[in-house]
Amino acid sequence: MNTFLAIFRKSGALSAIVENAVVMVFLKGLAGIARVGLFLLVARRFGPSAFGLFSLIYAFVEIFRVVSDFGLDTILIRSLARQQNRSEVLLGNALTLKCLLSTCGYLIAIFSFSLLYPTFDGRPLLFILTTTIYTTLVINLFNTYFQAKLRLIEVALGHIISALSYIVLTLLVLSGEGSLLMVCLIVPLTELANVIILWQIYRQHGSIRLQFQWVVVRELIVESLPVGLSAAMIVLYMRMDQLLLGWYQDTRSVGEYAAAFRMTEPFMLIFTSLSLSLYASLSAPSTDFSQRKSRKIISRVLIFTFVSTFLIACLLSFSSRSIIGLVMEPSPAATVTLMILSGSIVFKSINAMLTGVINSLGKYRVITAVAAGNLLVNVLLCFMLIPRYSMIGAAISVVATEVINTSIQSFYIYRLGGRASVA
Repeated sequence: MNTFLAIFRKSGALSAIVENAVVMVFLKGLAGIARVGLFLLVARRFGPSAFGLFSLIYAFVEIFRVVSDFGLDTILIRSLARQQNRSEVLLGNALTLKCLLSTCGYLIAIFSFSLLYPTFDGRPLLFILTTTIYTTLVINLFNTYFQAKLRLIEVALGHIISALSYIVLTLLVLSGEGSLLMVCLIVPLTELANVIILWQIYRQHGSIRLQFQWVVVRELIVESLPVGLSAAMIVLYMRMDQLLLGWYQDTRSVGEYAAAFRMTEPFMLIFTSLSLSLYASLSAPSTDFSQRKSRKIISRVLIFTFVSTFLIACLLSFSSRSIIGLVMEPSPAATVTLMILSGSIVFKSINAMLTGVINSLGKYRVITAVAAGNLLVNVLLCFMLIPRYSMIGAAISVVATEVINTSIQSFYIYRLGGRASVA
């Protein structure tokens, strides 16, 4: 990693962003990539139907994890970067708000899943996985503090221990003929261990306790509301494919589709990490979008993202049948689905960067409007294509939505850049 960082330090403008992005990959990305790999082992061990049920529940819980966050992490990065003297007050009130929102998310998730999928016998898995709403939100709160300071390396220990524990325990369960319920239980337990370690690390920088100051809480709610709505709509349209597959089709179709979808996720984790570092860097008080240096950073990041993801998408598409065969019998539909979804890597990664740029300017309502449009387009496409083309229709819906998303955000930034040049 030191060699990798040394190469990018020579670029000057990108050093802080890239260094933090690399650390993010080793912290948040390590856990995510490990989880994706083990999910695919679960698919191989339990088969498409059981994996489909597991994936549907996990996707459902993911939605409520994002909704329960309410956009707090995003606005906190910007607030902490600009108001370092208020760190403890902001974090304490955000922690209280997260606890309240997590409880609401937990209860609504359990009730709504039973309402939408009454014939699916997955409630024990649901009860366990929804507890990750609490652990994930607290982990993200600590990450936000160090992300705002571009010093994520300091929280490496908790993430590495959590990821390695998850890998080892899951492999032990799978090798010992353990149940799917035991696999689910490992997720919140390892995240809880991460919470404890991160709390110990943060104590070296300051104290954190539950606080409720109405002025601060109102400030957080007002600023995070458009971000929270955006994030909710984004995760909803990103998971709409699996939700409607489970509604229209059976768990086997969900399982085959989820296997293909999860194979694209490790690459997305890398570029999502880079977008968060870009956002944190551009949110600094000294940064101005009209400056040539800022535009140069954005251009370099976008070019790097496009070239890298295009090569990844081509490799994944050309090898789709062989890659699917590592997990399950490569049906023609699953192979074509992976080929189509590989294209989404390019557009999703670019969209993450564009969103980071717009959010760094405090234009949260713009992203809310874009997300609303994306959700509407995706819902319409899913309802039209999934009943007729099943998982292939779901994949087409994903890619088409992301292409439209890229077009809209690119046009907005282009217009914004033009106005900045005139000014």
